Amino acid sequence: INPTGNSDEGIAANNIAQYWGKTLPKLLMSKSDGDFDKLWSDFLNKRNSFGYDKIIKYQVEQLEKNKKKLGVN
Repeated sequence: INPTGNSDEGIAANNIAQYWGKTLPKLLMSKSDGDFDKLWSDFLNKRNSFGYDKIIKYQVEQLEKNKKKLGVN
């Protein structure tokens, strides 16, 4: 159900994954709860600016299509 390649959703998902890869080590090595909270907040804001809502919409649509194919409600 994940978006692929050159679609807007795919590009957004790739950007988020790359940014997450840079953010996770910083979160793990943060020196205080305040630093962690700031990094986490910055990540969430950046993730949203990349188009996270488009990715979620795409995934929900794909999930519904797959459920229909399988005859699951």
